[in-house]
Amino acid sequence: MEGMNDDIDSELRPRPIACDVTKDNRDSNDLHLRERYELFEQVATLSIQIKEDARSNRCLRCWHDRTLRCICHLIPSLSMFDDRALPMSNVRFLILMHYKEYLSAGDDAKLLPAMLPPRNVKVFIFGRKGDWQAFEEELSLDPIHTLTLWPGEGAIMIDNFLTELPINSRWRLPGLTAKMPSANITMRNEIKSSDDGDMPMLRAIVLDGVYSHARTMFKTMRQRLIPRGLFPKFVALHPDTVSVYHRAQKNYAAASAATVAKSKDPNALHICTVEACALLLRELDGGDGGGDTSCADEISHSLIRAVRINNEALVHCPDVRPRSGISTSKSSGAAKRSQRKREARERAAEAEASAP
Repeated sequence: MEGMNDDIDSELRPRPIACDVTKDNRDSNDLHLRERYELFEQVATLSIQIKEDARSNRCLRCWHDRTLRCICHLIPSLSMFDDRALPMSNVRFLILMHYKEYLSAGDDAKLLPAMLPPRNVKVFIFGRKGDWQAFEEELSLDPIHTLTLWPGEGAIMIDNFLTELPINSRWRLPGLTAKMPSANITMRNEIKSSDDGDMPMLRAIVLDGVYSHARTMFKTMRQRLIPRGLFPKFVALHPDTVSVYHRAQKNYAAASAATVAKSKDPNALHICTVEACALLLRELDGGDGGGDTSCADEISHSLIRAVRINNEALVHCPDVRPRSGISTSKSSGAAKRSQRKREARERAAEAEASAP
């Protein structure tokens, strides 16, 4: 869940907002934490306003220059989410985006609201005034069916999260749903809704930012949500391929590998926000190996393709320029270098696809 740093607000960096909540002085620490977050919020909101003024040329959907590099004509809407019978149609991604990612063309999380129906995705800007309150209100709707994607110490697998849901939750694993009691039986750890109703919305919080920012957001969630009983369980995903995100094509992959090697979970790889959401959908749609994953695979491929398209736009690839954009030379040195890089990436992707 990584993003691209912006330099426009490098001089507006707030002080750290972390604050320990102790049993002996809980009220005082909670007040101190709120005050520090309010200060952080003022700085972040001002930074966002400056950024919006400076980047008024950006497309509001893809965040590229709307005239020269808009990629919206290449980003499809995933209509299969309209099929409410699919489990994935009942997943709602809550993107907690660090304010420095906002309006950054290199950020990938912006692709989710561009491709998914509004009922399936909501973006909250970490630091923008009013967004944290809206974030907490969203979490309070159904804390039981809410999780956070975070590969930290203490994280559980998605199968474990599902099996720990109340006994009559329709999100229980297929092998356990047959054991659900009838709706008129009341048991401990049982939700009150009837089994005959629609499948409840499964909310997945995804932290969007470079790793240090994502870690700060996770720490803030822990500090501010635990006292309110809203801190959700966190789930780790385990991708088996390196990220296709544009930063992974530079030194990001090696840096991620080094970070993971020192962590408590050496099998976890850092992937971008869109890749994490695609992987979660695949695991929910047939992670046990017995489900039909064709639709999940189709969605996953569409999402990953969008990330690749965004990568091409960042290197000014003529193939992704809108028809209204300025003409681009294909014989210049820059164009030839871009072509060589593109061909090298394509060869690497083909080699990866053909590997056993």
